[in-house]
Amino acid sequence: MDDLFLYTRLQGGTLPLECGKTAALLPLWDALAEFYPQLEAAGIQPELRFDSEDMEVWAAPDALGRVYRNLIANAVRHGNGALSVTARNGEIIFFNPLGPGSTPDPVHLFDRFYQSASAREKGGAGLGLTIVRELMEKMEGQVSAQVMENELQIRLSFSPHMNN
Repeated sequence: MDDLFLYTRLQGGTLPLECGKTAALLPLWDALAEFYPQLEAAGIQPELRFDSEDMEVWAAPDALGRVYRNLIANAVRHGNGALSVTARNGEIIFFNPLGPGSTPDPVHLFDRFYQSASAREKGGAGLGLTIVRELMEKMEGQVSAQVMENELQIRLSFSPHMNN
């Protein structure tokens, strides 16, 4: 229900975001701490590889935290026991192996209510990654996905405002 409410607010333009230079790592640590019980239950020990621990991105801190939480929830629900997050060159990339029979379509992964056949069995409304896309666009960034060698890679690219 929370996802549907947030999605409606994003679509209706009633969710103002105040973007600025934001520490990229702090909201990720908070999100990982929030998901600690689920990560532990799934046997996932996240691996973080940041070129710089003081990396900043153009974002709204709360929205960035929500992006991270949705991506972590997706990895726990649909991944296959691992999660790594890499940050380099102003981008943050989430990597997680896919479970057996999981074949998401990267072209449609961020579409509203999209779920692969195997994802439908695991529950969810199909809005989590759509919300990620909407929030990234509201922060003048982009999100993309690709599947390589049975691994889902979700790339967050942030606004170039950081260079101004």
